[in-house]
Amino acid sequence: MNKKTKLVSACILLLTLVTVAVATGWIYSNTVTVHVHNAYTFTLNADKGDYVVGGLITFTGLLEANGVGVVGATIQIFDVNVGNSTILTNATTIAGGSFICTYTLPATGNYTFQAQYQP
Repeated sequence: MNKKTKLVSACILLLTLVTVAVATGWIYSNTVTVHVHNAYTFTLNADKGDYVVGGLITFTGLLEANGVGVVGATIQIFDVNVGNSTILTNATTIAGGSFICTYTLPATGNYTFQAQYQP
């Protein structure tokens, strides 16, 4: 096949593809895959900032998914300095997504607490 024959064959193929696209009325793009997830709002508060050894800290907080309180969720509180595998106390969310729980502070020092939830 010479260059002229190849060019004519390519033109016919292109014309055929264009004709098929025009005949169906639709031209398609690539596909796109996306991940859809809940938008969570999750807060943790302590009733005060200074305690004595053996004092009881009261935690409160809120868990929302897409602006709506999550009811019946298990919330776990841990000391960030120890790690999230050592759960200090648990709470269960109630109407509106709020929760409350307490923990007795065992020793002097500075503590950094955090809450976790697994959907």
